Amino acid sequence: MRACTEQVAKWHGKVWGNLNGYRSLWRAAAGAVVCLGLAGSAHAGYTTVQTPLNGNNSQATILDHVYGGTFVLSGDGVSYSNGSVTATRVNDSTPLTGTATDSPGVNGTDTLWATGQVTATVKESNAEDPSTPFGYIEGSAAGGTFVPLFSVTGTGFSATGTATFTPPTNPYQFAAQDPVTLNNDKYLSTLPAENGDAEDHAITYEITGLGASTNKTWLMLFNDYGDGKAPDEYFDFQNLAVQLQTAPASVVPEPGSLLVLGGIGLILAKRLPRRRPPA
Repeated sequence: MRACTEQVAKWHGKVWGNLNGYRSLWRAAAGAVVCLGLAGSAHAGYTTVQTPLNGNNSQATILDHVYGGTFVLSGDGVSYSNGSVTATRVNDSTPLTGTATDSPGVNGTDTLWATGQVTATVKESNAEDPSTPFGYIEGSAAGGTFVPLFSVTGTGFSATGTATFTPPTNPYQFAAQDPVTLNNDKYLSTLPAENGDAEDHAITYEITGLGASTNKTWLMLFNDYGDGKAPDEYFDFQNLAVQLQTAPASVVPEPGSLLVLGGIGLILAKRLPRRRPPA
């Protein structure tokens, strides 16, 4: 939608400076109709992914290389499947009711995460700087401390980088350090408020069908800042792909539960017969 509205503005600007003004006006009007159609078909709660530019990899292509097979768009318009493995898009901005003990987060989106141990592995990198640091930001608000886990090595599907960690606190944000040196924005966080332009720079898919496991698998795709000027940003989300394998967050019993369990233990201890020592 961003690119669409920018293009309409460009077409409109040609109307008064072009001898064929009527033709330019027609193109602007037609472009506006297309944009309105796209806006109407947008999926609520999901950040729009634009068509890849300059031969960049699409989400389906990335999924093909990482998990094999041929991934096609599912009926919901945002998820993919190759027939055995499914990549279900995680909501970006519409909180769900209740809380979750495992990611995505405490509100059902991919902005904040609440997990146990996590293994993060790079699967693809198309960043301008191939040594992009990846890590997490502590806390649920902007301005937290960035904790680097590793720096990406290499490019394309040959890129490497992995780390296993247990977050010290929940919730937290995943983040990559901005690889573009032409701007002052420092991080690409899953929390838009942390980003310099307040835009969403990460989308996430939950990966199922890989086999039985107590851990969950996610594929997170980041989009960089372009040249640092918001109108030139293009959101095709293919600059960095990181697979996350997350264990459930530890559940600490409430004090009241501990008292109940302790009382049950005392009752059982009193009722159990005592064994007599051998004669």
